[in-house]
Amino acid sequence: AKGFYQYYVELDYEAARTQFEKVRAKWPSNYESLRALGLVERRLGRWEESKSHIEQAILLDPLRGDLHGLLTSVLMSMRDFEPALRMVDSALKLSPENVQVISMKAGILQSLGRLDEAESVIKPLQQSRPENQEPIFRQAVLQRQYGVAITALQAMLDQKADNLTTAGLHLGLGRNHALAGDAKRAAEHFERARTLVLAEMKRQPKNAAPLESLAWTFCFLGDRENALKHIEKAIGIAAKDVSQRLDYEETRMEIWAHFGDRDQAIPEIARLLKLSYFGPLTKVELRLDPIYDKLRGDPRFDALLKE
Repeated sequence: AKGFYQYYVELDYEAARTQFEKVRAKWPSNYESLRALGLVERRLGRWEESKSHIEQAILLDPLRGDLHGLLTSVLMSMRDFEPALRMVDSALKLSPENVQVISMKAGILQSLGRLDEAESVIKPLQQSRPENQEPIFRQAVLQRQYGVAITALQAMLDQKADNLTTAGLHLGLGRNHALAGDAKRAAEHFERARTLVLAEMKRQPKNAAPLESLAWTFCFLGDRENALKHIEKAIGIAAKDVSQRLDYEETRMEIWAHFGDRDQAIPEIARLLKLSYFGPLTKVELRLDPIYDKLRGDPRFDALLKE
C-alpha cells in the first residue's frame, strides 16, 4: 500500500520501486509485487526490466488476463508489435470480451499497417466507453475517411463522458471537420474544447493532461505560440515520468508538423522513432496521418520512411 501511495499519489517512482523491491524480497511468490514493479518501471523508462517482471508475474499466475494485457502494452511501447500481437491473443483467450484488450489488438494491427484486419477487430468497440474507442476514429483518420471519423466521434460524445474526455472528442471532431473542409463547424468544436479544458485546468492545476489538450486546442485554432507554451508546461510537469514525458514530446513534434516547422519536427521524429514510450510513434503513422502532410516531399522526412 505504501508503494502504491508513492506511485499514484506522490508520483515518486524511484521510492515506489524501492518499496516494491522490498516486498518482493520478503514475499517472492506474490505476483502483485512483480506486477507493481512492471508498472512503475514503465514510468522510469526501464522497459526491459518492466517486461521481465511482468513475465515473471505471469509465470506465477498464468490465468490472469490483466497480466497478459499489461505485458501487451509494454511490448507495444517497445515497438515489439508481432510479440505484442501474440500476447494480446493470449489475453483475449482468457478475457474474450474485454474491450480494453480488444482496443489494444486493434491498435497493434494499425501500428503494423494491417488496417483491413483492424477493421474487423474494432467493431465490438462501438458500444464501449469513449476511452476504449480510440482505434475507431484512428482507423478512419489513417484511411482519410473523415465522415466516418465524425460519425464515430459524435456517437462517443453522446455518451456524456468526463470533461477531459469530452474535450478530446470535441478536438477530434474539430480536426476531422477541418480536414473535411468545414472550417465553421471545426471552430465551434475547438472553442467548446477550450472551454472544457480551461475549466478542468482550474480543477486539476498540477495535471499535465489538460495542458496537452489545451495545447492541441490552440494548435488547431492556429495559435502556434500558445500551443507550444502549453505543451512545454506539460512536458515540465511530466519530467519524472519518462514515458509520459516522451508522449508529450511527441505532441510537441506533431504541433511543429501541423504548422510545417520542418527543421524542428523532422529531427525530433528521427529521435522519437528510436525510443520506447506509451503509444510510440510509428512509420505507419508517418505515412498515413494527415498531420504530417506538410512534411512530405522533404528528403529528410522521406528518408525516415525508408530506413
